[in-house]
Amino acid sequence: MTPFDRPHHKSIANALMMIGYCLLSLASTPVLASSPTQQTPGELIVHSTGKDSHYLSIDPADPHVEIRPQLRPEATAMHQWAEAPGVLAVINGGFFTGNTALSLLASEGKVLARNTPVVTREGKKYPVMRSAFWVDSEGQSHIDWIHHHTGEPVPRRHGTPLSYVENDPEPQAPPAVRRGVPIDLQWGIGGGPRLLQDGRPRLTFHEEIFWGSGLRLDDSRPRTAICITGDSRILLYVTKSARLDELPGRLLQLGCLDAMNLDGGGSSAMYVNGEEILDQQRAVPAVLSVIQHSPNPSNAITR
Repeated sequence: MTPFDRPHHKSIANALMMIGYCLLSLASTPVLASSPTQQTPGELIVHSTGKDSHYLSIDPADPHVEIRPQLRPEATAMHQWAEAPGVLAVINGGFFTGNTALSLLASEGKVLARNTPVVTREGKKYPVMRSAFWVDSEGQSHIDWIHHHTGEPVPRRHGTPLSYVENDPEPQAPPAVRRGVPIDLQWGIGGGPRLLQDGRPRLTFHEEIFWGSGLRLDDSRPRTAICITGDSRILLYVTKSARLDELPGRLLQLGCLDAMNLDGGGSSAMYVNGEEILDQQRAVPAVLSVIQHSPNPSNAITR
């Protein structure tokens, strides 16, 4: 448990965290000069915050487009993902090793890959809950800590992650099945750590055991994130350079209420209508694609 997690410091800690995240963000990220341009149904507009950060804002109720997680048996270059028929836009997905996805990927109610339930640190196996973005059968978006319990086809969501601290010397017990709630999963993608919860910074880097993984809080590198905005839009975000602990403040500025990090570094990439917005030239096995539902795809417009 960190000092900020102690109950008698909770309100003060939350206020200090909010101030800190916003100061980090203001120091490093240009503020949008104007409100995002209104877009017509099916149109994709690439919004830019400075020269190095870009995002798409997708209305999940728009019948002309669909966000679809996709998985291939072999890691594929991002420009090839972008060239697939019907693809309007694509960003990289969650974590992987070689050709194997290590983060949740689900499409049309079927789980194609699972969030890793256990990680190894210093020769010890640590049960873990990591974040996932998922959409239910009614089209509502969610971000939760999930765990794939033995013998169950669909993961359960949990109200809090396991309470690990940095370099925790001892593994905890796996989360209890009875404390989890089965999810009505239509599609989803895993990653982590969580960045925002209910409009406040909630960076669960230590709880999701990203220490010892090579992912760091304080180094600047390309990043990819997904969030839910206050008006229930889905925002897909990439940046050429940011610290992980800067992302909550950046995404708050863009109107996000709940947000999650995806794979970054050499994996971070975005293509829109076949055009490269950001690409580190790394092949990946899993992506999020925006698929057209109308016969005449709209051209992307950069603002």
